[in-house]
Amino acid sequence: MDEKSIEQPQQEQKDLSAEALPRRQAGPEGAKEEQKEKEPEILYHFFYSAHGTAQDFKNLEKEFERADIYVLEEYEWTPERKSMLDKLSQGEITLEKVAQEYDIEKSSSWYREFEIIHNSHKPIVIVDIPERDREFIDKEEETIEMHVKAVVLFIGGKLQGALQKLRSCVINEAELCLAREKRIRENLKKQIRMFLKENSEYADKKEVRVLVNLGGVHTSLYHKLKKKKVSVSREFSHLPMVFNSANEAIRREIFKKEVGDELLARSIIECCIFPRVISITNDSNKADQALRKISSQLTLKDIEQISKNIHEASQEPRTPSFLEFPIEDIVYEVEKLGIKIPDSEEEMDELLQ
Repeated sequence: MDEKSIEQPQQEQKDLSAEALPRRQAGPEGAKEEQKEKEPEILYHFFYSAHGTAQDFKNLEKEFERADIYVLEEYEWTPERKSMLDKLSQGEITLEKVAQEYDIEKSSSWYREFEIIHNSHKPIVIVDIPERDREFIDKEEETIEMHVKAVVLFIGGKLQGALQKLRSCVINEAELCLAREKRIRENLKKQIRMFLKENSEYADKKEVRVLVNLGGVHTSLYHKLKKKKVSVSREFSHLPMVFNSANEAIRREIFKKEVGDELLARSIIECCIFPRVISITNDSNKADQALRKISSQLTLKDIEQISKNIHEASQEPRTPSFLEFPIEDIVYEVEKLGIKIPDSEEEMDELLQ
């Protein structure tokens, strides 16, 4: 794979015992300082993973059991959704009812997460962008539409136009990601402090463990908290964690690294064949590894030829919908170049050896 990830995640082994933590220095404020000493130390632990299949959360339960408070990624949340999660945690509503009401498949990461939450009596805190923040959500939806139009340009034989559109899309997505993380960071401190204030039973604890479950693209949030000397650690659901080319491009933009045309072009191919690849595995990280392995064998010239061939094969106008993308046509064009796209998980495993 010639596009290296801009960050090589390493599982961190951090001693979170009270003895290992930096001690507060006593001050001259007497009783006031003594009161501060009694406040529990807040230990944040970030669990980074893909959010696609149940397999993505295979290691979540262990960290969930250790945590005092659980913070989940819940974009566009509503008060009704928060109420449902609280009831689920308290065992006041069944997992089956939630799955039916929200149309959640058992093979999804959502189902596995809710399964872990169910009847745990664990406090649930949400710090993400709420549904009522229409300005932010509208910008996100505009970026998604821009991405769809880029792929439409690609299958219309206009690779350069697609790349130009994708570059704007990546810049927008990185800006939105950073803005979202800033909001999460601010809300995290505020909400946890508020929770501790409202729940006095935590006052006598030496430490309060807060588990934060986020997608792997949000690692810059961890780095910023660490720079502020916050007690924070992290782990990844899989090591090595491999990002598909689209997420890799966004991360490179976030960390102010070069985003080349070849990476953008490969992200289009990966986007188009993703439904085929994910259909044969329940492991999103493995699927992303396979996508990167396949696309890494394609040059910019190869992808431009695929774009022209797809366009010439069908002169019918394409509508900007992923449902209309000619997945099998693109698979055919890729395999014409001698690059086999796996038909089974066994073939995928062979590809990744």
